[in-house]
Amino acid sequence: MREALAKTFGLQADRLICGAGVEDILVLVSRVFLQKGDEAIYTEFGFNMYAIDVKASGATSVVAKEKNFTADVDAILNV
Repeated sequence: MREALAKTFGLQADRLICGAGVEDILVLVSRVFLQKGDEAIYTEFGFNMYAIDVKASGATSVVAKEKNFTADVDAILNV
């Protein structure tokens, strides 16, 4: 699949990641980039898998408040 995608879109196959949906990719990313002592920021009403993946990676969740159920960039920058 990676080879076909790379050929079709003119990309390098070794730079592509394929998964079984966004949850699979989130798990891979959290396992690669997060470890005990790290912090991961996400918004309070964001995708529920963020909290699960952060905890499973041993990192600490930092939750930014939202405004009207919408991500607030200033709140994210200020946590």
